[in-house]
Order: sequence, then structure tokens, then C-alpha cells
Amino acid sequence: MRYGVLADIHGNLPALEAVLNAVDAHRPDAILCVGDLVGYGAFPSECVDRIASLARGCVAGDHDLVAIGRQTEHLLDDLGAETSGWTKAALTDRARDYLSTLPLHLELGPVVLAHASLRDPWRRVGPAAAEDELLGLSARRPDASILVLGHTHTPLAYCEGVGSIPREDPVKLVPGRKYLLNPGAVGQSHESSPVARCLVLDLTDGSAIFLAVPYDAERYVAELRSSGLPPDAHHRPVQPRTDPPGDALRRARLEAGAPRH
Repeated sequence: MRYGVLADIHGNLPALEAVLNAVDAHRPDAILCVGDLVGYGAFPSECVDRIASLARGCVAGDHDLVAIGRQTEHLLDDLGAETSGWTKAALTDRARDYLSTLPLHLELGPVVLAHASLRDPWRRVGPAAAEDELLGLSARRPDASILVLGHTHTPLAYCEGVGSIPREDPVKLVPGRKYLLNPGAVGQSHESSPVARCLVLDLTDGSAIFLAVPYDAERYVAELRSSGLPPDAHHRPVQPRTDPPGDALRRARLEAGAPRH
């Protein structure tokens, strides 16, 4: 089984089209998405519709939850809070209904999907927290070997007991070990130049290929301007807000209302 894996699309349709074309060259059996289909960007409903028609598995991200009213805007970063009202107004009923069906995490054989972490769709998991996250995977899904997360907008390949793995060549997934993979962001780059990222996960040969795909960012800036959105919403570093007190209660309430898959 070969998956094309996407994260953090954020309403950026030109970037989504670019990564889908790039992934298609690898002949995937299915597309997976780890959330944040909307937020920041000019094409929220169009991106939701594309994922709804293509993805075999998709989970909800924090921006998706805010867009359908399951979480509040005060938990977003400044840019997310600035654009969330526009996103809510732009969403079609069909797109909103699809977002409402998305679970917080999803298991597909050895692969588990979540947006930010298994415990919380707002928690940022980078290399420093990856080992702890894989311990949580072992406790919750002992038969799973691969955890795919997004949210940080930064690509990551991490192997338990080893640490971060270089991504320049296909990452070889050693049987018997657990891995945390983050494909990086499709729609809002936090890098020196706007680039759309994704990965191809091949369970048959045990490899992960990280892709960085150029797209027509200038055309997209024009779309942002014409929509009245910040013209740099596709490409600027965003400092996450500190998680407010009461996160354990918030997670419990979120889990209680989550779709079960």
C-alpha cells in the first residue's frame, strides 16, 4: 500500500493542486490527510471538496474545529484569529458537513493519523517531544508502527530510540521500530520561500519520500488580495500561542464530541 500524505492545506488550492500532481507521479493507492484543510487561505470549500473526493482517511485539525464551532478562536494564532471569520463565512454547507464528520485520530492498519498529537489537536510535536509521542502511540495503539502528524508546518522523520532522520533520501522504515512522520505544510510555508510539502509513504517497501513542490505563489497572493485576506497568509512564520489553562478539560470535552472511527 502506497499513500500520498498531506497536512495543513489551509485553503491554498494552488498548493494543493501542485502536491496532488506531484504525488500522482508516484502512483499512490490512496490519499491521507492529517487536518487543517481550512484557515488562512482563500479557497476553504474548494480544498475541502477536493479532499472529500480523494482522501481515504482524514482527521480534523484545529482550524477545522474552529471553523465548525467545536473550538474557539482564542486558541488560534493571531493570523488564524484574523482570518477565521472570513473562513466561516466562506464555507459551504457541504464543506462544513464534511468537516463535522472528521475524527480526531484515525487508524489504518499500522498507520495512525492525528493532527497535532494523539492527545490534543493543538499540541506542537517537534523532535524534542517526538519520543514521548511515540510512547503514547505504543500505549494507545500497540500494533501501530507509524504515527503521522501535522500542525507544526515543519517536515519531520523521527525513529524511536534513534531520533530525527535525514530526509534528503527516501527514509527507510526499519521493521519493528516506530516512526513519527510529519509531511510539512501544503498551504502555509514557514520557510525561506513558499513551497508546498507532502510525503509518499510506501508500506510495501517500507519507505517515506518527502517532497517539496513549487507552485504559483504569485497567483495565489493575487487571490488572497482579491478576497480581502492578508497577502502573506500563505507564507510567513507564525508564533503559536501558549496553550491556555484547562487544557485537560478542553481535551476531554473535545473527545466527548468527536466522531468515532
